[in-house]
Amino acid sequence: MYHYKDCGLPNVYLKNGYSIDQHEEYGETVAIGNLDGLHKAIGLDIISNSAPLMSGAEFRFLRIELDLSQKALGDLLGTTDQTIANYEKETPKAMGDKFLRVLYKESVCDNVEIMEALQRLNELDRDDMEFDKLMELEEVGDDWTIVIAA
Repeated sequence: MYHYKDCGLPNVYLKNGYSIDQHEEYGETVAIGNLDGLHKAIGLDIISNSAPLMSGAEFRFLRIELDLSQKALGDLLGTTDQTIANYEKETPKAMGDKFLRVLYKESVCDNVEIMEALQRLNELDRDDMEFDKLMELEEVGDDWTIVIAA
């Protein structure tokens, strides 16, 4: 069995689905056939685990799989990137654990809205967002519409 350490988790071993080659220049190299599928299986196992809280390494694995920076995840949770870094070193708080499990589950189940929201978060930096912009709304029939957003 191959001890797959590159995922950042200490307990992942592969029975098959990989090949090991020797190269003169690079030494031993490992090729994994379906890396995305492997990471999805690892992620699904983490979120379905009955342990009360995931480990910091598992928390980090899911965050990276969601392609979120520590800052972006901290913004989502209403906390700081330093708090997320601490979760990844130790054990996350229950709310962060539950939130990340749900977010990951929705993303691998191809929830388009979650995926689009995650993409937008990855493109934005919270410091660049305007929180005091003017919104002028108008009621048209039974609906409200934005007239001016400046």
